[in-house]
Amino acid sequence: MAKKEHHWHIGDEPPKIELHSLAKHRVYEEYLTHYIQVLNANPRIPKFRLTLIDGFAGGGVYINPQDNSLYPGSPLRLIKAAEAASAAINVKPLVSGQIIK
Repeated sequence: MAKKEHHWHIGDEPPKIELHSLAKHRVYEEYLTHYIQVLNANPRIPKFRLTLIDGFAGGGVYINPQDNSLYPGSPLRLIKAAEAASAAINVKPLVSGQIIK
């Protein structure tokens, strides 16, 4: 039987995130960013569609035990990583300071 990690209710202070979860978030953020960039390297793909499902999503916000700041959870981090990758692949290259159109 799976154990329940956090006992959080609306109105409560967010739970503290475990250090291993901080590392997990870094890994999948970097992976997702690279994944989107690699799949969009082929110019013959006119439109890229991606569905993200976070089967282990938590409450969306935690307390970072390293500095007691609010720390966005995995659903928000996945969205931010996907948006950053999208922005990176949609930037036009610069040549001599001019944008190529």
